[in-house]
Amino acid sequence: MAGILRTLEKHQEAVEAAQRAVALCPSFSYRPRLADTLAKAGRFDESERTYEEMLRDHPDRAYYWFYYATFLLEHRTGRVEEAREAFDQAQIPDTEWSVPASELDALRTRLDPAEPTPKR
Repeated sequence: MAGILRTLEKHQEAVEAAQRAVALCPSFSYRPRLADTLAKAGRFDESERTYEEMLRDHPDRAYYWFYYATFLLEHRTGRVEEAREAFDQAQIPDTEWSVPASELDALRTRLDPAEPTPKR
């Protein structure tokens, strides 16, 4: 529901739906959607706290680091070095939560446009 509402640009309703999902099942992976909908609603501090909670609880999930690096790049523009550090964590291979190479390459280009994409 949060994803549909976000697509319709009903950001506050999307936040409420994502918050309900997290409350119903806190151990499941609804927090990334909550963090994203909070950012889309302009609630950047709450979004960042949600990312920090995700990373504290699941530091091994590369995708969570990827989402956080993207958040920093888009909404905390003065914190590029932290975004790069999060990006470094996003590249650590993980069987279930690995980030596809194409997504890593796209984010790498945004972080360092002058740096060539590695050959695979």
